[in-house]
Amino acid sequence: MEARRLCRILILVWAIQTVLLMLTDKTTANPLQRDTNATSGKKVIMDYIGASGIDITVTGVPITDSVDFYFILAFAIDASPTAQPQNGIFEPYWSTKITPKSIAALKLKHRNVKVLISLAGDTQYVSNTKQPQVYWYDPADPDLWVKNGVQSLTRMAKQWYADGIDVNYENFHANNNKKFTYCLGQLITQLKQKQVITVATMAPYLKTTLLYQDLYHNYSHVFDYLNYQFYADDLFSVSQYVNYFREVVGKYRAYGKTTASIQLYNQGLQGKKFTSVVTELLKNDSLPGVMIWDLDASSKKHYVTETALQALFSA
Repeated sequence: MEARRLCRILILVWAIQTVLLMLTDKTTANPLQRDTNATSGKKVIMDYIGASGIDITVTGVPITDSVDFYFILAFAIDASPTAQPQNGIFEPYWSTKITPKSIAALKLKHRNVKVLISLAGDTQYVSNTKQPQVYWYDPADPDLWVKNGVQSLTRMAKQWYADGIDVNYENFHANNNKKFTYCLGQLITQLKQKQVITVATMAPYLKTTLLYQDLYHNYSHVFDYLNYQFYADDLFSVSQYVNYFREVVGKYRAYGKTTASIQLYNQGLQGKKFTSVVTELLKNDSLPGVMIWDLDASSKKHYVTETALQALFSA
């Protein structure tokens, strides 16, 4: 009897251990990842942070419950600190003052905050020192590049409590971009399939728009927002901006997914003119929100743009 009882106890212990192992052995688990859909029904503000080479943190940004607020960490680059390509193995190059601990505290404080990792950007900074420009390069083995990208970004997403990826390659060589659509499309697709991320965005502008149109048209089902850099395209009036916005939406066929965008280094429309653009687009154009470049600049201006947009969206 005692032997049988001991056997039953051992089987019960083994079963409990197995269940616990199954619950904890989830390589993509992220305890602070927002497991809801990318779109909650609220307007979204997406703010880049950490790309300019200055010391900047995620603390101090005014955030209300009226919007979904996305912090876009800029940038993760598949290159070494000496700018050597790493074949899809991404590393973080944003401000070292931004830490996983500070992001965890921010997300615990604000349930409407998400964090995205932006890929590539224009320029690489190492220890606040500007490095050469970042260029897309066609990998010799696209599937290996995607595999490496999925693995490295899965690790980064877990470490930094990230919810999504932003595709932001800005520089291309004329004859070295044939595999861009496949590589980035597959990368986002697999990260979503593995539930590593819940949201994906892209940030083209005029010089890169044809490559991004191809990426979006082939993989629109995995991209949640189009953060077109309107400020880079010489728009000088509210009507110019609104008309060009509608033209971009039509070319991408990204209705309800295209955000307005503002750059806080005095390029493009600013202040009341940009507010007028947003107000107009909210009336008739299914505007989901606004992308801002960037918190590094806004922190020196007491976050007036973020404050004004949140008030506008909650009105």
